[in-house]
Parts: sequence; C-alpha cells; structure tokens
Amino acid sequence: MLSADSVPAPICVILASEVRLYREGIASALSSHGRLRIVATPGNRPDAAAAVRTLQPEVVIVDMSMAGALELTAELRALSPSLRIVAMAVREAVGSEIELAIDCHWNYGVQTAIALAQALEPCRLMWLEDPIPPENIAAIGTVQRNTRTPIATGENHYQRIDFERLDEALEELAVLAPEKARIVELRYFGGLTIEETAEEIGSSPASVKRQWAMARAWLKRALEP
Repeated sequence: MLSADSVPAPICVILASEVRLYREGIASALSSHGRLRIVATPGNRPDAAAAVRTLQPEVVIVDMSMAGALELTAELRALSPSLRIVAMAVREAVGSEIELAIDCHWNYGVQTAIALAQALEPCRLMWLEDPIPPENIAAIGTVQRNTRTPIATGENHYQRIDFERLDEALEELAVLAPEKARIVELRYFGGLTIEETAEEIGSSPASVKRQWAMARAWLKRALEP
C-alpha cells in the first residue's frame, strides 16, 4: 500500500482561453487525468497573468487564438522562467496538411511528460521530442506506452555502446521485418521523407507512415535495458 509521501503531488494547470465552452471542455478532459489539477480557467490576458502570479502553477495552457496570446506567453516567461507553457490551437491555425512537432529539451519528469503527451494527443503531432533526458531509455519507453503521441529521442546518443545496441536491434528487425528495417534505413539514416521512401520501396505513403511508426515503436522496446 502506498504511503501518503509516495503519492506524486498533482500538477497544477491554468487554462487560458476567451471561449468559455473551449475552456470548460478542455478543463474537463484534463481533469480526468489523476495527476492534473486545473486551478484556474481565466478568459483574458490580464486575468491569466494575475492567476499565474497568485497560484504559481507548473503548467499554463494558452489558447493562441486569444487576444494578446503571444504577449501573454512572453509575460509569463518573464514572470517565471521555469513555467511550462503549452500553446493550443496551433493545429487549427496551420490545418491538417502541415506536420507539427514539439521539442521539450529534457524539461520534464516521466509523469509530467505522460500528462503533457496525453494532453497533446488531439494535436496529432509527428512527435514530442525529448520530454525527458535521453539516457534513460526505459523511462522513455514508459512515456511512449502511456500515450498515442509519438515520442522521439536519440540525437544525443553518440557513445559507441549506443550505436552498438542500435545496430544489433536493426539487424534483428531486418530478420523479423525486412521492409520495416529498410524504411528505418531510408528515413533515419537517409533523411528521406515519407513520400520519397514510399517511391523508393514501391509502396504507398500511408503504408510507409504506418510501418515507420511500428518500426520506431519496436526499436524503442528493443533498446530498453
């Protein structure tokens, strides 16, 4: 049985949007996550800034269609450099044809990264990059298993042991699923786009995108200690 000291503290979140139904809907969805606690839902820039000063949350979600949203994010960053700011409505602004990705620069722990990745699922990101430090591959796997948002890492894996483990995993994948291994080679090492990879192997972009996601998920599991 967990002691009170071992139960993680809730993550306090402020959600700022001018649209009441938007605020209430997102707040309700996030509140269903056990570790998130919505502490305020301000409807304008001044109220949002005041709420941050008073309540000192860990995370602020800002609807970027709100008047003064860009200025608000700059103001909040000046108020608290450690504050995590999540910009919503980016997907609506750029449309479904533009692929989006977010680089987190190792800023979160496992549980916070899971909560963030789950909250961003409606944005249909290409990936959420380095939400936690990349050295702990098992922890990265834990984040990935708890969200539909793809988790990316690896650019800081440069030691010989990192590449040996990757090479062994790719050799195993080539035996189990040669086409997936070829897609990894073309995408990861060759830098080809989904469309270019599809043309190279004579497949459809939709099939390549699906197999690319499956191959990455398999490699993440294979690289866990």
